[in-house]
Amino acid sequence: MKTRTSLLAVAATIASLTVVASGANAYVLTFDGDICDGGSACTQGRPVDQTYGDVVGQLDVQYNNNTGIGANWGMPSGRMLWFNSNYGNLTNVIYGATVAAGAAGVFLKPLAGYQVTLNGFDGGGYFQNYTTVVTIEDGNNAPLYNATLTFPQSGHVSISGPYTSSSGIYIYFGPDSYDTAIDNIDFTVTKVDPGAVPEPASLALLGLGLAGLGFGRRKKA
Repeated sequence: MKTRTSLLAVAATIASLTVVASGANAYVLTFDGDICDGGSACTQGRPVDQTYGDVVGQLDVQYNNNTGIGANWGMPSGRMLWFNSNYGNLTNVIYGATVAAGAAGVFLKPLAGYQVTLNGFDGGGYFQNYTTVVTIEDGNNAPLYNATLTFPQSGHVSISGPYTSSSGIYIYFGPDSYDTAIDNIDFTVTKVDPGAVPEPASLALLGLGLAGLGFGRRKKA
């Protein structure tokens, strides 16, 4: 009986030291609703609010158009813009105001204690097929994916993950991000247990416990 009690105690200790990631929540950015110009209904070419898609206390979504060329057409620079159709068969998409000059994209930035997994997104071309480079990086600019793809006029292309990082996930597409657009950005935010990695002292105690259990069993035998 004494040996059984010790075994249960050690098992409980092992369970308490197991690496744990919990609190996962899935989201899809579909770019529907009043998400432009500070919570207003979107119209063609208006900037998507930087708050759209944020998960309070867990994740910050940032939309970035890397150049200011869009200002030449009266479009806001440094922002991702909204359009309702004609990018393949996608509806309610985001694009950048750059033509053959630079990429646009989205940064999924987890806050402290969380990590993000990019599961995938869709891309379409405006009234014709457009070739673009799609790059996915983590928050430290380490490459995760890079490919030259054709965003089609009819239908769409889907880019699939998963890609996971606690430093964030960048999605870039271009150089022509005016005639290419993305939609349905699918991601998961996961709470990372701060006690996931056992402290050395805890490991030492666990080792002593296991050793003591083995000694007790040998003595009984």
